Amino acid sequence: TGAVIVGGIVTTMLLVLVRQVALIAEQRRKIELEQHGVIATVSHELRTPLTTVVGFLDLLDDWDHYSDEEKVEMVRLMRGQSHVMARVVGDLVSVAREEIEQLDITRSSIGVRELLNSATQLVPELDTASLGLAISDPTPLTADRERMLQILTNYLSNAAKYGSGRVHVSAFVESAQTVIEVHDDGPGVPDIFRLVIWERFERGPQRQGAIPGSGIGLSVARGIARSHGGETHYRRSEILGGACFSVRIPVLYPLIDQPGDSESAATA
Repeated sequence: TGAVIVGGIVTTMLLVLVRQVALIAEQRRKIELEQHGVIATVSHELRTPLTTVVGFLDLLDDWDHYSDEEKVEMVRLMRGQSHVMARVVGDLVSVAREEIEQLDITRSSIGVRELLNSATQLVPELDTASLGLAISDPTPLTADRERMLQILTNYLSNAAKYGSGRVHVSAFVESAQTVIEVHDDGPGVPDIFRLVIWERFERGPQRQGAIPGSGIGLSVARGIARSHGGETHYRRSEILGGACFSVRIPVLYPLIDQPGDSESAATA
């Protein structure tokens, strides 16, 4: 009987070991598939703007044959596509940090309208003619300017890609926090994906979609917000009916007085 008991224990241990090995192999397979998917997606996102830039650079040999208007347009397109590449690379660098929520932050007083204007210029796919702005007077913001640009360009890029054309940006103060919201008129995010969209490499309903994306922009945005002591949120837009992504940053007293920080509500 002792031998039977020992044999049973050994058999059980072997079964547990086999199961653990199988689980490890399955987990490794999932990680490899995820890595391959991320590499393919990021490569696609970089290839498109890079092709545009290289194509126009090849035309420099015949630069004198183009009119001033054509030259201005080519430079504008190259600059826009360069910003797209810079945004993707910037997100990759941020997400590679092990503790993205503990980034080094350099705070300064920021004019919210100027920040939004800069962000829109970095998103060439955005139709600025269909962009609405509503900025409360005043809207103080003391934060890392480059990091805040990273959040807003991600939000605006998503609104341009997944919306149907119209985008609305609101900025105001609520509960001692500066709030910036980006609304679009797209389909929004299904309820089952509302929590997971903030995870790295998670694209929610666009996992198998035709619209390219790396799935890291929202996780980067949340990490940057939290490194400021703030937070990011999603809800259905009551303004345009699509998605509304927001960032909340605690209000701090401005480090310096800057003209233009106090801005009147406006619609563009």
